[in-house]
Amino acid sequence: RRDAPLEAVMQQQMMTQQEEMQAQDVELGNLSVAVSRLDKMGRTINTELRQQGAMLDDLDHEVDEAGAQMGGAMATMQKMLKSSDRGKFCAILVLTAVLIVLTMLVFS
Repeated sequence: RRDAPLEAVMQQQMMTQQEEMQAQDVELGNLSVAVSRLDKMGRTINTELRQQGAMLDDLDHEVDEAGAQMGGAMATMQKMLKSSDRGKFCAILVLTAVLIVLTMLVFS
């Protein structure tokens, strides 16, 4: 029979193609696992970045509030320093001196 060698070659090629397809299926399975892992990591990073963004927004708000309070305190101090009432200033100096003397007595 003359077709026998041709059929054997065709069967060999079909087996080779099936083996290649199985190897490709294994590689695609591995690739699918890797892509799934990257998807999970990306989603985790996204969640973390959103949380940190919210925390930074909160911190920014708190810093703005502290700055506003500091501005108010500075304005009050400037007002006190500009006031012509020297009695308050002298009282502050005397009380500061008393505090220093008492601190020295306690810690000596």
